[in-house]
Amino acid sequence: MKHLRVILILVVVILSVTACNINSLYPLFTEDESTAKVDGLIGEYSDDEVSFNFSLIDTINIKASKKSMFPDYRSEAKSAFYSINIEHKDEEAIYSGKVGKINDDYYINLIPVKYEIKNGFLNINLTPMNTFAKLNVYQDSIKLSFIDFEWFGKAIEKSKVRLKYREINDIVLLLSETKDLKRFVAKYGDEAFTEDMVLYRKKKKSNEKQNS
Repeated sequence: MKHLRVILILVVVILSVTACNINSLYPLFTEDESTAKVDGLIGEYSDDEVSFNFSLIDTINIKASKKSMFPDYRSEAKSAFYSINIEHKDEEAIYSGKVGKINDDYYINLIPVKYEIKNGFLNINLTPMNTFAKLNVYQDSIKLSFIDFEWFGKAIEKSKVRLKYREINDIVLLLSETKDLKRFVAKYGDEAFTEDMVLYRKKKKSNEKQNS
């Protein structure tokens, strides 16, 4: 339990920029699913506190044992992953992002792949967790919509949602597998994902336009 608590503290620190209190042990999309490429997503977006820089790369290697319960994201030649550099105040982390479509909506699964732990001893107790959001891309902005924490709590109380989870303080860790997560998203995507974060595309400076 102590180790799980430390893991979740790390998740809160890294994912605090998303205002999301619901994370997942399993990803929304498995490593063998093809990545959806979303037109217009590449670039840097920000608000007053955080910036997201999306780039598309062919492969992200995440070190993981074959016996690990966490998926090892390695893309095939036909697929690709987004790399997202997230900056929030003095914190910076690089995420792997995989986009897929459920019903008619795009969703992105985020998992940290590079971040700084000042106390190196903690590394033996830390495992990155997944978070996912509905993704909308507009001409000058993007919107990431996360699961509303209050909605989830009420749905659990009414037995409306039957996902496996553990709650520690204000953090919810989903324990259900990918297939169950997809069923949940397909059924409740319109009403559950209402915790919105809107980021605006960073305008290129004149010298950057000339060099692009």
